[in-house]
Amino acid sequence: MKDYTYYTQQGDAVALPKYTMGIAEEIEQVTLFSDSDARFRDKLKRMYTFLSSLLGESELVDLIGEFKDVDPNDVNIMFLGIVDTYNSPLTTYSNDKIASKIDESQLNKVAQLVESTEKLKAYK
Repeated sequence: MKDYTYYTQQGDAVALPKYTMGIAEEIEQVTLFSDSDARFRDKLKRMYTFLSSLLGESELVDLIGEFKDVDPNDVNIMFLGIVDTYNSPLTTYSNDKIASKIDESQLNKVAQLVESTEKLKAYK
């Protein structure tokens, strides 16, 4: 089982629950609602409610405050950071695949250069 830890803007480590289909579906619902024509306050409240259910109300209040006093940017940044944290294994995997393809491509170019150099030597 993969452990997930989100780091706040202040550098505090927050242990996240195991990533499950239920959490993935909740994130999807919050994201879809955020992309809707709903009022900004309603979108923010939906994110805050999700964060509260994920972390626990008292933990969230300790981290960013109560909803009525919260900086909207703190809610958005925390939500996006938690999504990024849950997506990190996939991001790492994708980046590793891209890096290996780039490395392979560079290796192929070096091999072609060596081959071309050998052909040039043969013509001399």
